[in-house]
Amino acid sequence: MKSTRKALALLLCAAMVMSCTACGRARAEKPGTATKTEEAPIPLTILTRPNFELEANTLRDQLTKAGFEVTVNVQPDRASSMAVQESGKYDINILNWLTDAGAPDYAVRQLYHNDGSYNMWPIKDDELSALIDEAAQLTFEDSIPVYTKIENRMVDEMCWTIPLYNRTRFVAVNKDVVDPNTIFCGGSTPRFFGMSQYVDKSLSETRPYVAVQFDPNPPNFDPIRTEEGSTFWMKANSYISLTACNANDEVVPEYSLSRAFAIGEGNSTFYFMLRDNVNFAKVEDNKAVDTGVLVSAEDVVYTLERAKDPDAVPLNSGYTNLESVDTIGIVTDMEELKNIKVSGSSQSVFDYFNEKAPAPITKLTEETSEVDNAAGVCQVVKITTFKPTPQLVNFLTISTLGIVCKDVVSSLNEGVDANNYDPAKDVLYGDVNTLKEGSAQFNNNNWFSGPYAMLYINDYEMVFDRNPGFMPDTEWAPNIKNLHIKMMSDMNTAYSALRSGEIDDCMPEGNWGSLKEAPNVAIIDKESTSVTTLFFNLMEGSKMNDINLRQAVRYAINQDDIIAIKEGTVTRSHSTLTMIPTGNEWNADPAKSAEYLQKYRDSLK
Repeated sequence: MKSTRKALALLLCAAMVMSCTACGRARAEKPGTATKTEEAPIPLTILTRPNFELEANTLRDQLTKAGFEVTVNVQPDRASSMAVQESGKYDINILNWLTDAGAPDYAVRQLYHNDGSYNMWPIKDDELSALIDEAAQLTFEDSIPVYTKIENRMVDEMCWTIPLYNRTRFVAVNKDVVDPNTIFCGGSTPRFFGMSQYVDKSLSETRPYVAVQFDPNPPNFDPIRTEEGSTFWMKANSYISLTACNANDEVVPEYSLSRAFAIGEGNSTFYFMLRDNVNFAKVEDNKAVDTGVLVSAEDVVYTLERAKDPDAVPLNSGYTNLESVDTIGIVTDMEELKNIKVSGSSQSVFDYFNEKAPAPITKLTEETSEVDNAAGVCQVVKITTFKPTPQLVNFLTISTLGIVCKDVVSSLNEGVDANNYDPAKDVLYGDVNTLKEGSAQFNNNNWFSGPYAMLYINDYEMVFDRNPGFMPDTEWAPNIKNLHIKMMSDMNTAYSALRSGEIDDCMPEGNWGSLKEAPNVAIIDKESTSVTTLFFNLMEGSKMNDINLRQAVRYAINQDDIIAIKEGTVTRSHSTLTMIPTGNEWNADPAKSAEYLQKYRDSLK
C-alpha cells in the first residue's frame, strides 16, 4: 500500500499560496545571529499554508542570516500542495500535529516510526522505531524514560524534526447567543457540538448552530479514509467511538458506545460493555431519522477489523492505531469475565461491569435482537493484543475509528477493489460526491452512529441534523437540533462574521486580537497537545538527508521569535510529546549552526 500511504500523506501535508525569495549573504546584524560567511548561501524551500505564512516569513529571516537562500512557497489549496509534495520540490514542510486522546504513542508512531501511516518524509530509523515499540508496551509512568530517549533521538541526535511551538486551543463564541459554559474544549479531543447550548434554550429546535472550520474541500467522509482537518469535526460528531476523552484528555466511557470498559491483567486484553441506547440514523427527506437499528457489537467488530486492514479501502488511516491488535470478538461466557482481574486491581472484570450496568448482568449475547440492558442482557466486545498495549483505550477514542454500520458499508463497498479504486467510476461509502449537493452522484445513503447525521455538503458548508436515536432522554443527547459548519479559508473573514453575529463559533488561529475586544465574544482556552513542527524532505536525492544540513537549520531557529509573533497564544516546545515531562528545552545556537553548515559545505567539495 505504498501508493495509498503516499496519497494519504499528500492530503495531510502542510501547504503554500505564493513564493517570495530572500536572497543575499548572511550577516550578523545583532547579538545571537550567525557569523558572516562569504560563501554562496545554501538554497532552501519552505512549504506552508496561508495560516502559517507569518511563521514561514520569520523562519526565512532567521535562516537567511544563518547562510541560507530561502524561498517560501505558500499553496492556495490541497490540490496544489499535493502537487508540490509529490514533486519533492521543497526542503522543509510546516505541519501542525494534534495528538488525539493525549496518547504519547500517537504523538510519535504515525509520524516517525518506519511503518507510520503519516511518515511521509520518509524517516527510516530502526533505532527510533524500536524505542517507539518499547514505549508503547509500558504504562504511562514507566514509559517516561523511554519517551525521553525517543525525543532525544528524533530531535537532538538525528534532527528528524524541528518543533516551533505548542499551541493553546481557543474557542471563540458569540456569548449573546451561546452559553460559553456549555462549550466542550479539550486539549486533544474534537469538538462535541451536541454539548453546546443556547442562552435562550427555546431556540434549540429551530435555530441552526453555526460554526467555522478553516480546512475546505474535504476529500471523503468514511471515518478511516484519511484523518485530517477538513473532516475531523464531521467524523467526530457523526460517528460514535468505542471510548471517549473528556476535556482533561482522560479516557472515559461517557459520550462513547461503552457503558464501561476494563483492561485485563497484563495489559493485553480489553473488554467493552456496550450501551443499548444508540441507534443508527439515516437521511430521508433532508432530515435525520432513527433507523431503529442498534449500534451493536457486530458493528464494532466489523469497524475495527476493517480499520486494521491497510487494504480495506483507499487512504486507510486507521490501521496504524490498531497494529498491535490480534483478535476482536464478542464475549458470551460470563465466566471469562469472572476469571480475569482488572489491571492493577483485585476486582474481576465481571464485578466491575456489574457495578456499571443499569441492572445485574444475567446474560451476555452476540445477538443484537436480545440486547436489553435494563433486563441484564448485555453485549461485551473483547480485544486482545500481541503485546501489552495499555494505550489502546486512548486510540479507540479517535474519530478515525468511529463505528460504522456493517451491513450498509459492506453492501456499498462490495465489488470495489481498494488497490485499483478509480474515483471517476467507482463509488465507495463516504465518497464526497455522494454527499455533495448538486453532484450527479449525490445519494446520501450513509448511516450515522454519532449525535449528528450529515445531510449534505456544498462549496460553503456541511449541514447536519440531530440523530434522534442517539442516547435519547439522557444528558448526552444533542442539545441543538441543527448544526452548520461553514468552511472558510480566510480567518479574518471568520472573525468579522463572529463579531457581526453571522456565525456562533470558531476556533481562532493566527493573530486574532480583534476578537478580544468584541463585546459579544467570549473566548475559552485550553492547553493542548497541538504542536506546529518542521519536517524535512527525506526523499531519495534530497539534500536534507544530510544530518549536518538538518542540524544547521535546527540551531539557526529561535523559537522565541516565532512565539513573539503569535501574541501569547503559543508556548515553547521540544517535540510532539507534549504530555511527557522530558525536561528538554529548545535553544538556538548560531555558532553550532555555522559549524554544521560548514561541515555540509565541506562534504560538497
